[in-house]
Amino acid sequence: MATHGSRGRRGKGLAVAVLASTALVCGSRGVTADTATPNVAVTSDKPYSYQQPSLAVNPKNPQRMAIAYREGAQRSVCELALSSDGGATWHTQDLIGPQGRLPWDSANTLCYESAAVYGPDGTLYYAVQAAISFRDPFSRVLVTSSPDGVAFSDPVDVDPGTRSRNSGDLGGGDWYPRLAVNPTSGELFVRWTHYASRNASAASVVASSTDHGLHFSAPVVATPAPDSGNTTSLIDSYGTAIAVGADGTVYTSWLDLTRRNAGCSNARPAATSTCSLPVPLEVAASRDGGRSFGAPVTVASGIDFGCPGRNVAGTTALASCDNLHFDRGPEAFSLLAGSTSGMAALAWWGGDPENPARMSVATTHNAGGTWSSPKQVGTIKNAANDEQNRPVLAQAPGGRIDMAYYDTSNGGSQDVYLATSDDGGATFSTPQLVTTTSSNINVGPVSEDGVHPGFGEWLGLVSTDSGAQIAWTDTRRGTVDSAKQDIYFASVQLVSGTPVWVPIAAAVGGVLVLAGLTLVVLGIRSRRRAPETEAARPAAGRV
Repeated sequence: MATHGSRGRRGKGLAVAVLASTALVCGSRGVTADTATPNVAVTSDKPYSYQQPSLAVNPKNPQRMAIAYREGAQRSVCELALSSDGGATWHTQDLIGPQGRLPWDSANTLCYESAAVYGPDGTLYYAVQAAISFRDPFSRVLVTSSPDGVAFSDPVDVDPGTRSRNSGDLGGGDWYPRLAVNPTSGELFVRWTHYASRNASAASVVASSTDHGLHFSAPVVATPAPDSGNTTSLIDSYGTAIAVGADGTVYTSWLDLTRRNAGCSNARPAATSTCSLPVPLEVAASRDGGRSFGAPVTVASGIDFGCPGRNVAGTTALASCDNLHFDRGPEAFSLLAGSTSGMAALAWWGGDPENPARMSVATTHNAGGTWSSPKQVGTIKNAANDEQNRPVLAQAPGGRIDMAYYDTSNGGSQDVYLATSDDGGATFSTPQLVTTTSSNINVGPVSEDGVHPGFGEWLGLVSTDSGAQIAWTDTRRGTVDSAKQDIYFASVQLVSGTPVWVPIAAAVGGVLVLAGLTLVVLGIRSRRRAPETEAARPAAGRV
């Protein structure tokens, strides 16, 4: 596979050479540096499948960063990477799981998810989904915290009631935890999906803590009770997201699967072109600190993730899906609570399953009372067959909104892109390439569809007034046989949406080198990929 890093051996045709210690502003929007952002390997070279990074930056000291991630093959451990030098170097540890260093209930053998966030006082919070086994993935959500990233409290079960269950209830409990912190008060919020039994019924649940995660409030259900007389599903919540604004408004979103007729596990009517009908994407807001939620507001009326095509028997099956189109939809969306009162933004991906996946963004300026019409974002010019997926949003204190996401080509290559908005999410800049080497989407452990390799459900993104920090799942050190995936990191410097270059130190082959700006060219040049699949790839700016 051709790598972006080759690019004519980096030296040919470059117009400007500067010292690595010099920061360079690349001009107005659309005129960008043609030298790659240094990509730093966060995880070790051990043959594991590290994926689904959740990135957090300490607001008391932005040089201190944390990434929560999981091992995606055996799912026996959830891990933590820490950096004290702005992401130049990382130190990893097995934090929670049967092999982790924190206490773990012996009944649990799997660690499905992990998420991290810093509070305004610098406290690091870490959440995981603990499960019994692959056969019976009954789950609980655990949270631990640390004032310094070193000394962690014993994990706390946020919903102790999940310990009681019927012996025949397989796969229920608490799933898909996400974290958010009130940036003013420091109150911690945890959002998860509670299943009475796996795939039988589900609801969005929120709890909070005012003592650094040592104790949690009684769980509050954010989703309304489903209308059982008008649906074949009782799952009124799929897709986890939560955000808390500076004004204290708590937002959570989900796909309402009660509005569909059938999923991929059932035969579909011959008249339909997909095996699951579009379902609404909804957001509910709490204006009393998460103690209650208002009626949900529909942001997008029809998100379709149905599996394309039938199998030879004329029925649907998971084998007819791919890793961007599947039965229920993604486990997570990106929900941003803005720095101004009442502002929030939601990003998602979907579309007709027999066409390329696309991303959309909608915003609210009245605390979720109404939302703007969805706007498609992130498409790459002259790459109609590329699919954009798993967007994540973050906002800088000064108001700039950043969006990082995966762009997947029909040739099997995947890259990370960054787009920015200086107008509150109304419009976004031309997407800029972040990765220096493409990933192969055929490398990795099998995802939940049981067929295709998975990359996890989200990327990590944190924005400051000077730049964006991004973490993602990457396969450049893996093969189809090894299924190895890694977490990679890049720090992109931005001023009003325009890339700016500063040096970053990266450990390569055990030797510390300065991987900063050495050569820069102004303008936009074509991306290079394997010629047999990428001959028609577009011109794209390089961050």
